Amino acid sequence: MSVERSESSEQRLLQDIVRLLQQILAVVSHPAGPKAQSSTLFFVNSKGEFLMDVTVHINDAPLRAFLAEFLGPNGTGTPVAGIGPTSYTSSDPTVATVDPVTGNLVYLKEGQTTIVGLNAGNQLTNSGILTIISGVAQSSVLQFLAQLAPAPAAAR
Repeated sequence: MSVERSESSEQRLLQDIVRLLQQILAVVSHPAGPKAQSSTLFFVNSKGEFLMDVTVHINDAPLRAFLAEFLGPNGTGTPVAGIGPTSYTSSDPTVATVDPVTGNLVYLKEGQTTIVGLNAGNQLTNSGILTIISGVAQSSVLQFLAQLAPAPAAAR
């Protein structure tokens, strides 16, 4: 039984080595790196956080659209650099505009628009929904803060 386990372990190890060699061959055969299979459009905030479809207030700091590309299908696997320039568009530029090169957004009015990113090098594209809300606050909180006692006259 230990001989069978040993052969089974050796077979798995050989299969792993073959898979790794295939991955290395894929990288070597593509001078610019491995080719992306899928993409996802993210909205990036000032903290560098990546968000999917997002709702923002019209007075919020504008986000930036970013098309990320991946080796696996449906936005999975290792992220890779695009092989060509990426351009961005807004489906409703009366709600929000997007800089076609940088992806920087400008909010114009309340509404919803779809932001689309397209990599010209490999024709990968994806989109995200940006919802802009406006309006006034619906509630508020009143806080009472203790005041410091005035300093004694001698200490002034």
